[in-house]
Amino acid sequence: MLVKTEAILINKIKYSDNSIIVSLFTSELGKISAIVRLSHKSKSNLKPALFFHLNIITTEINFKNTIEVQNLKYCESNYILADLCSDINKIAISQFIAEILFKTIREQSPNQNLFEFLKNYILQLNETKNNVSNFHLNFLRDFADLEGFKIYNNFSKEVPYFNFIEGMFFPIFFSDEESLDYQHSELLHNFLKSNSTENPIKINYQHRKELINIFMKYYQNHFAGFKELKTLKVLEDLFS
Repeated sequence: MLVKTEAILINKIKYSDNSIIVSLFTSELGKISAIVRLSHKSKSNLKPALFFHLNIITTEINFKNTIEVQNLKYCESNYILADLCSDINKIAISQFIAEILFKTIREQSPNQNLFEFLKNYILQLNETKNNVSNFHLNFLRDFADLEGFKIYNNFSKEVPYFNFIEGMFFPIFFSDEESLDYQHSELLHNFLKSNSTENPIKINYQHRKELINIFMKYYQNHFAGFKELKTLKVLEDLFS
Protein backbone atom coordinates (compact mmCIF):
# COMPACT_ATOMS: atom_id res chain seq x y z
CA MET A 1 0.00 0.00 0.00
CA LEU A 2 1.49 3.34 -1.07
CA VAL A 3 0.95 5.95 1.66
CA LYS A 4 1.64 9.67 1.26
CA THR A 5 2.22 11.34 4.59
CA GLU A 6 3.81 14.25 6.38
CA ALA A 7 6.68 13.13 8.61
CA ILE A 8 9.35 14.34 11.04
CA LEU A 9 12.81 12.78 10.91
CA ILE A 10 13.91 11.72 14.39
CA ASN A 11 16.84 9.40 13.68
CA LYS A 12 19.07 8.12 10.90
CA ILE A 13 21.83 5.53 10.63
CA LYS A 14 24.09 4.60 7.75
CA TYR A 15 23.09 1.29 6.13
CA SER A 16 25.47 1.24 3.16
CA ASP A 17 27.49 3.70 1.08
CA ASN A 18 24.34 4.87 -0.71
CA SER A 19 21.55 4.20 1.76
CA ILE A 20 20.38 5.08 5.25
CA ILE A 21 17.69 3.82 7.59
CA VAL A 22 15.57 6.60 9.03
CA SER A 23 13.10 6.72 11.89
CA LEU A 24 10.13 8.92 11.12
CA PHE A 25 7.20 10.10 13.16
CA THR A 26 4.44 10.41 10.59
CA SER A 27 1.00 11.96 10.68
CA GLU A 28 -0.66 8.96 8.99
CA LEU A 29 1.24 5.93 10.33
CA GLY A 30 2.81 6.96 13.64
CA LYS A 31 6.44 5.96 14.20
CA ILE A 32 8.05 3.91 11.43
CA SER A 33 11.48 2.94 10.12
CA ALA A 34 12.29 3.15 6.42
CA ILE A 35 15.23 2.55 4.14
CA VAL A 36 16.28 5.41 1.89
CA ARG A 37 18.38 4.82 -1.20
CA LEU A 38 20.17 8.14 -1.59
CA SER A 39 21.04 9.81 -4.84
CA HIS A 40 23.13 12.87 -5.71
CA LYS A 41 21.54 13.32 -9.13
CA SER A 42 20.07 16.76 -9.76
CA LYS A 43 16.54 15.47 -10.36
CA SER A 44 16.54 13.05 -7.44
CA ASN A 45 13.95 13.48 -4.69
CA LEU A 46 16.07 11.45 -2.25
CA LYS A 47 19.08 13.71 -1.80
CA PRO A 48 21.16 13.42 1.41
CA ALA A 49 20.53 17.07 2.31
CA LEU A 50 16.86 16.31 2.96
CA PHE A 51 17.60 13.98 5.84
CA PHE A 52 18.59 16.09 8.84
CA HIS A 53 17.19 15.88 12.37
CA LEU A 54 13.66 17.27 12.76
CA ASN A 55 13.19 18.06 9.09
CA ILE A 56 9.48 18.13 8.25
CA ILE A 57 8.90 16.30 5.00
CA THR A 58 6.21 14.89 2.77
CA THR A 59 7.02 11.36 1.76
CA GLU A 60 5.59 8.35 -0.01
CA ILE A 61 6.10 4.98 1.65
CA ASN A 62 5.42 1.56 0.24
CA PHE A 63 3.87 0.44 3.52
CA LYS A 64 3.61 -3.23 4.47
CA ASN A 65 2.53 -4.06 8.02
CA THR A 66 4.34 -7.41 7.83
CA ILE A 67 7.84 -5.85 7.73
CA GLU A 68 9.72 -3.67 10.21
CA VAL A 69 11.63 -1.47 7.77
CA GLN A 70 9.53 0.19 5.08
CA ASN A 71 10.65 1.40 1.66
CA LEU A 72 10.68 5.19 1.22
CA LYS A 73 9.97 6.13 -2.39
CA TYR A 74 9.79 9.91 -2.41
CA CYS A 75 10.64 12.87 -0.19
CA GLU A 76 10.40 16.65 -0.24
CA SER A 77 10.85 19.29 2.45
CA ASN A 78 7.69 21.09 3.53
CA TYR A 79 9.49 24.08 5.04
CA ILE A 80 12.81 25.85 4.62
CA LEU A 81 14.41 25.11 8.00
CA ALA A 82 17.60 27.00 7.29
CA ASP A 83 18.55 27.66 10.92
CA LEU A 84 18.33 23.95 11.79
CA CYS A 85 21.11 23.40 9.25
CA SER A 86 23.31 26.43 9.94
CA ASP A 87 22.91 27.69 13.52
CA ILE A 88 25.14 25.56 15.77
CA ASN A 89 22.98 26.11 18.85
CA LYS A 90 19.77 25.19 17.04
CA ILE A 91 21.42 22.16 15.43
CA ALA A 92 22.42 20.88 18.87
CA ILE A 93 18.91 21.45 20.25
CA SER A 94 17.29 19.76 17.26
CA GLN A 95 19.55 16.72 17.67
CA PHE A 96 18.73 16.60 21.39
CA ILE A 97 14.96 16.81 20.79
CA ALA A 98 15.20 14.20 18.04
CA GLU A 99 16.97 11.80 20.41
CA ILE A 100 14.29 12.40 23.06
CA LEU A 101 11.59 11.58 20.51
CA PHE A 102 13.40 8.52 19.20
CA LYS A 103 13.72 7.09 22.72
CA THR A 104 10.23 7.93 23.99
CA ILE A 105 7.71 7.72 21.14
CA ARG A 106 6.17 4.28 20.89
CA GLU A 107 3.09 5.03 18.76
CA GLN A 108 2.66 2.64 15.86
CA SER A 109 -0.59 4.43 15.01
CA PRO A 110 -1.38 8.08 14.18
CA ASN A 111 -1.34 10.70 16.93
CA GLN A 112 -2.27 13.96 15.26
CA ASN A 113 -2.13 16.05 18.45
CA LEU A 114 1.44 14.97 19.10
CA PHE A 115 2.43 15.49 15.48
CA GLU A 116 1.06 19.06 15.39
CA PHE A 117 2.69 19.82 18.74
CA LEU A 118 6.08 18.68 17.44
CA LYS A 119 5.71 20.50 14.14
CA ASN A 120 4.88 23.76 15.90
CA TYR A 121 7.86 23.40 18.23
CA ILE A 122 10.21 22.70 15.31
CA LEU A 123 8.99 25.71 13.36
CA GLN A 124 9.32 27.91 16.43
CA LEU A 125 12.90 26.73 17.01
CA ASN A 126 13.81 27.51 13.42
CA GLU A 127 12.17 30.94 13.35
CA THR A 128 12.85 32.37 16.81
CA LYS A 129 15.28 35.25 17.19
CA ASN A 130 15.32 34.89 20.98
CA ASN A 131 18.08 33.28 22.96
CA VAL A 132 17.54 29.49 22.70
CA SER A 133 19.64 28.35 25.64
CA ASN A 134 16.52 27.27 27.57
CA PHE A 135 14.52 26.03 24.58
CA HIS A 136 15.18 22.35 25.30
CA LEU A 137 14.02 22.78 28.90
CA ASN A 138 10.71 24.21 27.74
CA PHE A 139 10.33 21.34 25.31
CA LEU A 140 10.93 18.72 28.01
CA ARG A 141 8.30 20.34 30.24
CA ASP A 142 5.66 20.62 27.50
CA PHE A 143 6.35 17.20 25.94
CA ALA A 144 5.91 15.50 29.32
CA ASP A 145 2.58 17.30 29.70
CA LEU A 146 1.37 16.09 26.30
CA GLU A 147 2.49 12.53 26.99
CA GLY A 148 0.45 12.42 30.21
CA PHE A 149 3.20 13.17 32.73
CA LYS A 150 2.47 16.81 33.49
CA ILE A 151 4.57 18.47 36.17
CA TYR A 152 2.24 20.34 38.53
CA ASN A 153 3.65 23.50 40.02
CA ASN A 154 1.91 23.42 43.39
CA PHE A 155 5.05 24.49 45.30
CA SER A 156 4.51 26.32 48.60
CA LYS A 157 5.90 26.41 52.13
CA GLU A 158 3.52 23.59 53.00
CA VAL A 159 4.49 21.41 50.01
CA PRO A 160 8.14 22.27 49.20
CA TYR A 161 9.54 18.93 47.95
CA PHE A 162 9.12 17.79 44.36
CA ASN A 163 8.20 14.12 43.95
CA PHE A 164 9.47 12.45 40.76
CA ILE A 165 6.87 9.69 40.82
CA GLU A 166 3.79 11.87 41.29
CA GLY A 167 5.00 14.89 39.31
CA MET A 168 4.05 17.41 41.98
CA PHE A 169 5.33 18.93 45.21
CA PHE A 170 4.79 17.10 48.51
CA PRO A 171 5.10 18.13 52.17
CA ILE A 172 7.53 15.28 52.84
CA PHE A 173 11.00 14.45 51.51
CA PHE A 174 10.90 10.68 50.97
CA SER A 175 14.34 9.78 49.57
CA ASP A 176 16.98 10.98 47.11
CA GLU A 177 15.55 8.60 44.51
CA GLU A 178 11.98 9.85 44.85
CA SER A 179 12.27 13.48 45.95
CA LEU A 180 14.16 16.70 45.31
CA ASP A 181 15.64 18.64 48.22
CA TYR A 182 14.25 22.08 49.02
CA GLN A 183 16.87 24.02 47.04
CA HIS A 184 16.34 22.11 43.80
CA SER A 185 12.57 21.99 44.28
CA GLU A 186 12.54 25.77 44.51
CA LEU A 187 14.72 25.98 41.38
CA LEU A 188 12.24 23.81 39.47
CA HIS A 189 9.32 25.84 40.80
CA ASN A 190 10.87 29.13 39.64
CA PHE A 191 11.49 27.71 36.18
CA LEU A 192 7.96 26.33 35.85
CA LYS A 193 6.29 29.57 36.90
CA SER A 194 8.40 31.95 34.85
CA ASN A 195 9.75 30.36 31.73
CA SER A 196 8.35 30.22 28.21
CA THR A 197 9.79 30.04 24.72
CA GLU A 198 8.28 33.43 23.88
CA ASN A 199 9.68 35.26 26.93
CA PRO A 200 12.70 33.28 28.13
CA ILE A 201 14.16 34.05 31.53
CA LYS A 202 17.87 34.14 32.22
CA ILE A 203 19.25 30.98 33.80
CA ASN A 204 22.92 30.59 34.62
CA TYR A 205 24.91 27.58 33.45
CA GLN A 206 24.87 25.75 36.79
CA HIS A 207 21.11 26.10 37.25
CA ARG A 208 20.47 25.06 33.65
CA LYS A 209 22.58 21.95 34.18
CA GLU A 210 20.72 21.15 37.40
CA LEU A 211 17.35 21.61 35.67
CA ILE A 212 18.25 19.30 32.80
CA ASN A 213 19.35 16.66 35.30
CA ILE A 214 15.99 17.03 37.07
CA PHE A 215 14.11 16.54 33.81
CA MET A 216 16.25 13.54 32.87
CA LYS A 217 15.48 11.87 36.17
CA TYR A 218 11.78 12.68 35.75
CA TYR A 219 11.77 11.12 32.28
CA GLN A 220 13.54 8.02 33.61
CA ASN A 221 10.70 7.61 36.11
CA HIS A 222 7.95 7.92 33.47
CA PHE A 223 9.30 6.54 30.20
CA ALA A 224 10.20 2.85 30.31
CA GLY A 225 13.75 2.14 29.21
CA PHE A 226 14.76 5.81 29.04
CA LYS A 227 18.55 5.98 29.16
CA GLU A 228 21.35 8.53 29.05
CA LEU A 229 21.35 10.78 26.00
CA LYS A 230 24.38 11.06 23.73
CA THR A 231 23.43 14.61 22.69
CA LEU A 232 23.22 16.03 26.21
CA LYS A 233 26.96 16.67 26.62
CA VAL A 234 27.00 18.82 23.46
CA LEU A 235 24.22 21.02 24.84
CA GLU A 236 25.98 21.42 28.17
CA ASP A 237 29.18 22.47 26.44
CA LEU A 238 27.45 24.93 24.11
CA PHE A 239 25.42 26.67 26.81
CA SER A 240 28.10 26.75 29.50
